[in-house]
Amino acid sequence: MRFGLAYSILFAGVALMATGCASVSGNAFLSAGKTPPGSGGTGIKIESQPMSQTVPLGRPATFKVEASGTSALTYQWSRNGVDIDGAIGASYTVPVVAMGDNGSTYQVTINDISESTTSGAATLTAGPRAPKQGELRLLLFQQATAPGLGANAETSDISTNTAELFPGAIGSPLPVGSAGVCTPGVAYQCGWSFFVEYLPQTQNGLNMQYQGRAYADFDADLEWIAAPNVVITSVDLEPANDSYAAAWVFTEQAGGFDLKREIVAPSDVAATVAQDAVENRVVTAVSFDSQGQANLFSYGWSGDTTTAYETKTVIAKADDVVTQATSLAKDGYILSAFGGNDADGYIVVGTRVQGENVPRTLTITTATSTTSTSSSPQSVYATPVAHFSSASGGKVLISEY
Repeated sequence: MRFGLAYSILFAGVALMATGCASVSGNAFLSAGKTPPGSGGTGIKIESQPMSQTVPLGRPATFKVEASGTSALTYQWSRNGVDIDGAIGASYTVPVVAMGDNGSTYQVTINDISESTTSGAATLTAGPRAPKQGELRLLLFQQATAPGLGANAETSDISTNTAELFPGAIGSPLPVGSAGVCTPGVAYQCGWSFFVEYLPQTQNGLNMQYQGRAYADFDADLEWIAAPNVVITSVDLEPANDSYAAAWVFTEQAGGFDLKREIVAPSDVAATVAQDAVENRVVTAVSFDSQGQANLFSYGWSGDTTTAYETKTVIAKADDVVTQATSLAKDGYILSAFGGNDADGYIVVGTRVQGENVPRTLTITTATSTTSTSSSPQSVYATPVAHFSSASGGKVLISEY
């Protein structure tokens, strides 16, 4: 697509004695006119303690303390009881949360000229990974934060030979399920519903496009759609109705994405997806063509050529889609692609950063109910990843966090 430090040597010496010599008792602090750490003298008051938090892998975590005293305060943060070099402010930020940070504790010791007190310990829990900024291949909605997101949501639909463009918005994937979206055997009689959420003004560099066209036009259209600033988020090929639909997101700048289409036998899908992961490629859309062959659409990204991914792929029957999706999310996989039909089955592609098995929350919404695998999902990271329409007209929208 072409769019697109101490106050004195005496103070320092006392602190060294306190931490470096097990035989020093609280009397040593009192003789120096200081309060033992954690005792909370009258001169220093902690107004707000550091708070425990859950932060997605790959994102920063910031701990803060608010304190007051009768003289100037100094701070020293520690991780699991060990001082952190250079962490001497009222807040400390873990730059990038990693698996090794899960369960670690952070607290701060506050000093003034005569006293010392230590805050309570805050625990960092590593949540499911959030993609890097600019990474459009995984969990599209995580490119935007909560404030203002969804304030102007809109539902819409397309049919064969129609298209909709939504500037400054992000949107759900297309529904898939042949009998759920098409009139069986009738040319061009297909319709795909979806919804979009308009981004806050400061985050509106993304745009969504939905398009329905004749199946015979797909190959030529794909050449037109492919561009470095485009990532296809879902494809539904409906050859029996001479129709197809595709949805894609594009940026207003060159995003550095490259598309590869692979047409393979169903038995080769899992191996092909796994090889793409080895090559730092992410499969973002899948569908079956008129020959029953699986069409896989994967992307590499110049913004990240080093992350090692691993995948798990299943082809499920219609009544097993939710079970398979739930199992993948439990093992920490992002549902990076979903598509298929009642006859050939439904391809569910799970992708995760190698070794990161932190369970992902999954929310399944139907016309009558909503269920979640977590009682307190991080709704700021909600992302629709699969929209399934059954033959009976029932619809299941699967979201992840």
